[in-house]
Amino acid sequence: MTTDALKSLFALLESEEEDFATLLHRYGIDPATDLQNCDLTGVDFGSLTADTLDLTGSSLDGADLSKVKCKRVLGLDAHAQDLKPPKRDHFDDVLSAISRYQNADWSINQIVDAVADRSAPVLAFYGTTAEQDLLTKRLCAHYGDASHLREGFNSHAMGKKLIWFYSKATRPSLTLNPAALDKLFFDALRTSNTSDDIGIYPHRPNHAAVGRIKASVRAGPYDQMRGDFVKALSREARQRAGTLVTFPGCFVVFSGFPPISKRLYRELRDAIPGHLSLIFLCSSSLEPYYLQSKGVPWRRVAIPSYSIGEPLAVEADVGRLCRRIELASGGRITVSEGIKEWMSQFVGKPLATLKFNIAAELKTAFPLSALQAHAKGKSPSASTK
Repeated sequence: MTTDALKSLFALLESEEEDFATLLHRYGIDPATDLQNCDLTGVDFGSLTADTLDLTGSSLDGADLSKVKCKRVLGLDAHAQDLKPPKRDHFDDVLSAISRYQNADWSINQIVDAVADRSAPVLAFYGTTAEQDLLTKRLCAHYGDASHLREGFNSHAMGKKLIWFYSKATRPSLTLNPAALDKLFFDALRTSNTSDDIGIYPHRPNHAAVGRIKASVRAGPYDQMRGDFVKALSREARQRAGTLVTFPGCFVVFSGFPPISKRLYRELRDAIPGHLSLIFLCSSSLEPYYLQSKGVPWRRVAIPSYSIGEPLAVEADVGRLCRRIELASGGRITVSEGIKEWMSQFVGKPLATLKFNIAAELKTAFPLSALQAHAKGKSPSASTK
């Protein structure tokens, strides 16, 4: 996916208008290529008509595809190939839509600011695979495309090269010692992954570079593997137009990888000339290790030493969450102005706190008896107070 298409997709998903097919046409989104690996929770696809609709890797909880008219649909489970939405309680869909919501803008801004302000590696946690892909796309679009020159901070403008590594490999429990960190990192690097084309442009040059790096790392003692990896990454960081030249530095994104040992980081810093910016996007399943004992064990051996922090709620989150609630409930639950004002009180506080309180408020407003009546076809009050 080109950067222009990526920007259009972000604008589409945040639009307040209802007709999804009209929005696709307006923003120039191709349903055959541009909707892969997206968070489409609660989206009503309406009467979308297309030859091909590819939803591979996308989150579709609560999505309504019942009116879609497409010759070929990719990425749906076998039981959903008739384009009927899964039968589940609307209230569960609402709770799922709330829990899965993330503000990618906040994370991206924090990462970019941290990279600009200091040379230390940056860490951010993601909660879902859809969020992982969105953050990866946004980072690579920011650092890897010349259209961002006007924003004043871009890898091309600074003469730096961008290389990204992507993995969805399953990993065992994390052990916070250098040897275990190296093992997990190189296991993730060497694991075959055929789904790393998640819509980032240009994909092929980076895919070839990462392939050469993987091929260079020989199985063996960790000292040897560290040396192979450092040498190969250093060469790719300095490779341009088939020749080795000296550049002021390199951006390297590790999406879905565990942290690395301090020794490996020191060897990378020594081998790669200029400014080296390492950005790690790690699964939230690793966050308990980061937080245990106030973070001391992690900071003692692991790089990055610090994360960007817990996402904080902003005013835009209020409107987006309200829209998610209405979409996931099929319009059965609407959010009143009073509740919106109450939600605004959480702006500046952890986003997780806002989501927890919204879910608690909905459970209070829609007790079990009302949900049972709704399941039998009766119509409980659908407006929160």
